[in-house]
Amino acid sequence: MKRIRKSSSSNEKPVDFKKSKAVDFFADHFCTNLEDALSEKVNAGAEISKKTLKSDLFEDCNVTINSTAASHLHCTNPSKILDLDEFNLNPKILQNFFIHNKGDATEEQKELYQIIGRYMDLCLISDRKDYLPLLSLHIVNHLNRTRDAIVESNTKLEKSSKAGELTEEIVEECRDQGLARPKVLFITSMKNQRFEDEFGDTGYVPPSKRNEDFRELMSGNIDDCFRLGIQYAKKALKLYQKFSESDVLVCSPLGLRMIVGEEGEAEREVDFLASIEIIIIDKTNQILMQNWEHLQHILDETNGMPSKLEVDISRVRHWSLQNLGKIYRQTILFSDYNFTELHALYASACKNYAGGVFIVKNPEPILEMV
Repeated sequence: MKRIRKSSSSNEKPVDFKKSKAVDFFADHFCTNLEDALSEKVNAGAEISKKTLKSDLFEDCNVTINSTAASHLHCTNPSKILDLDEFNLNPKILQNFFIHNKGDATEEQKELYQIIGRYMDLCLISDRKDYLPLLSLHIVNHLNRTRDAIVESNTKLEKSSKAGELTEEIVEECRDQGLARPKVLFITSMKNQRFEDEFGDTGYVPPSKRNEDFRELMSGNIDDCFRLGIQYAKKALKLYQKFSESDVLVCSPLGLRMIVGEEGEAEREVDFLASIEIIIIDKTNQILMQNWEHLQHILDETNGMPSKLEVDISRVRHWSLQNLGKIYRQTILFSDYNFTELHALYASACKNYAGGVFIVKNPEPILEMV
């Protein structure tokens, strides 16, 4: 079955946000407190089921949906197609996505966002390159929703306190934070980014005698030891912030491992990983060629209890206080090709109570080439 793509004559697409009722997956996922018995089942990996997706979605791919004992709590069926403006996205952020994407989302991008936008875990094994704009949309919208919730709670608490009407019920309604500020961790193998100084393109190009894949991989800034903290403000992104004051961390496995260290080391830092809500690991096939153990160690240390609290405990979500961050965290993995270690990582690190989807692009047939 061939898809019919929509053409776009402009980089900007007018958005009609009144045509349908949006689904608030952010609130459905992070504002839900699982019952103790249910969270124990999810944590223990009980009642996990797997099924193959049989639909027109993800043409030429093998798709497996993994469900948990709590997957039924909100709509985690990617076959129920929603348009992007039905995901309760900020209108300005969505408009900027269309500009960055150079037009409307393709059908393949819309399919992929059915999983990402539902806060499900994802492992995509494919050589496609169109997912980065979707990740930017998802991350920025997530940070915007988090900031708006905090501002709204601050206003409510201040207003109630001044009126002498502050009650325990209002305080409970304002639990909107985690045990640490960083919310998003983006792990990638090498810099190859476009910042002018430290992350700028070095201009290096491998010799022409190398094959095309090698030249693409090894061109530009191939430094594999870096880390960057980004603070998300209302009208700006502040780079090179302290990790404890950052919202997004962009790191290589080696760069982050040098900070996380080993248990027992005096100068190790790990508390800033206590409340990561989204982990994105790009180019896992390249990380495999570096040091896979670094990545495994970082994931093991993420969403643990911090050694000391530097936040207002009355604002921390209950599931975070109960050390359930790993089953609320969304983990997204990308790889150009399939390998055994990636399957093991998905099984051990992806514990999201909303479930997950494993997508493998079917290999090209080679019999006709023999």
